[in-house]
Formats: sequence, structure tokens, C-alpha cells
Amino acid sequence: MASKAKSTKQLDTIGGTETRKEIKNRLSRVIGTMNGIKKMVEDGIGCDEILIQLSAAVNATKSVANFVLLNHMQNYVANEIENGNKEKAIKDAVSYFKRFE
Repeated sequence: MASKAKSTKQLDTIGGTETRKEIKNRLSRVIGTMNGIKKMVEDGIGCDEILIQLSAAVNATKSVANFVLLNHMQNYVANEIENGNKEKAIKDAVSYFKRFE
């Protein structure tokens, strides 16, 4: 009988096709915003407008990170806990949260 548990390697990748598509779409919006900011700088737009757009880009990037982190928690971390690796799962999860403080 085949085990229901997925390999760590498989779980450590970014989700399925729909999840990857969602991440790519979100990243494309961030890249578009950053390209827009670059053009604003080239065109001599005021700092206030640039700062507003930079804030939007930062928030959008954090949103992508949160989406990826949630996916990781629901898959890899949950699987580690189910397989009795609770301490490792918690340690890994905390390290990811610390990266985005």
C-alpha cells in the first residue's frame, strides 16, 4: 500500500498549477508597479507620488509573501506535524515569520 504522505521535496515546492498561477499573477502586478515607479522617476514625478506607489509595491510584495507562507503552512508544515515532526515544523514556521517582520 502506497503511503499518503507526500515527500518533503514535493511539498517544499510552490503548490499546484492554480497556486503557481496566482503567485505569478501577483508578482506580475508587483513588477508592473515597480516598472511604473521607475518611469515616474525617469519622468521627474514628485516624491510624494513615488512614495505612494512604493508603499503600494511594498504592500503587494508582503501580500505575495503571506500567500506563499500560508500555502507553505497548509502543506509542508501541516504534513511535518502529521508525520510527528512537530518541533521541526514549528521551528521552520517561526524562521519564516521572522524573515517578514
